Amino acid sequence: MFLRLQKGGTMKKKPIRQAFLRGLLVAAGYSVGGASAMSDGYLIAASMSESSTYLFDMSGKIIHTWDHSKLANPMNGYSGLSPPNGDVLRTAVATKTPTNAVPQQGVINEIDPTGKLVWTYTLSNDTFMLHHDMKPLPNGNILATCFITKTKAQVIAAHVDTTLLTAQYKTMWSEKLIEIKPTLPSEGNRMGVAHFDHTVAPAEAAAHSETLQRLLVTELYYGQWVHLNGVDYDSTTDLILFSSRRFSECYVLDHSTTTEEAKGHTGGKRGKGGDILYPLGQARQLRRERRNNPRCAPFPHLDP
Repeated sequence: MFLRLQKGGTMKKKPIRQAFLRGLLVAAGYSVGGASAMSDGYLIAASMSESSTYLFDMSGKIIHTWDHSKLANPMNGYSGLSPPNGDVLRTAVATKTPTNAVPQQGVINEIDPTGKLVWTYTLSNDTFMLHHDMKPLPNGNILATCFITKTKAQVIAAHVDTTLLTAQYKTMWSEKLIEIKPTLPSEGNRMGVAHFDHTVAPAEAAAHSETLQRLLVTELYYGQWVHLNGVDYDSTTDLILFSSRRFSECYVLDHSTTTEEAKGHTGGKRGKGGDILYPLGQARQLRRERRNNPRCAPFPHLDP
């Protein structure tokens, strides 16, 4: 697992950093040194925008450190984990990122225990940018959250309230889930899994829980409409779970669809295409509330 931490001024010297991280583990409810540990005995932890990743045992002791300071993209993103081979897979901040995209990321690295870069993938331009989370899949591919730019015409076609497009935000960041097939030592083949264009007009929202609803936000967040946070995958059911900070809900999708099927409403093992199978959270599509305070867990876990 990966403990995502916020950068803080107390994290400069290793002894203080270790105590600080251990304190956060305890505060978050993890039993460090107890039988109720939530992993196989280790925790991977890092801080956004810092250049190190740490491996903890369950007593809170740092037993390995990956130093990223000499990499082309040293600063951590929001996500990371350790595959069975002992490497660390982490998101990172690209050299060039869109100015209005928050958070600034765009890179995924795989790094071996000696700090050597095994694989890197960059997607960061004016149309797309990787952000927040990613999840390795049993087939060796990586599922990742990605911003995608939408023009005003596309926003109108998706039934999004165009008054959200102000002088500051003339385009809108929507979302896309992508599946990356790594090609060593860099780059990879990119396959679309889901576009977030499954929308209906506001008057139809309550009757269509399989779509993203229009009455959930009253303003854009740094030009973003959905603002995906976490993504998870369950191989037993072949389902994807993701969360939206702006909507404060979680959603389940069918992973068995093709890229084309994911754009529509048919296909896949469940015959629903890219439709939302289960909206989980505040059921706002039924209450039609306009509250936009984030209460949904940023990095959800799908438990079969």
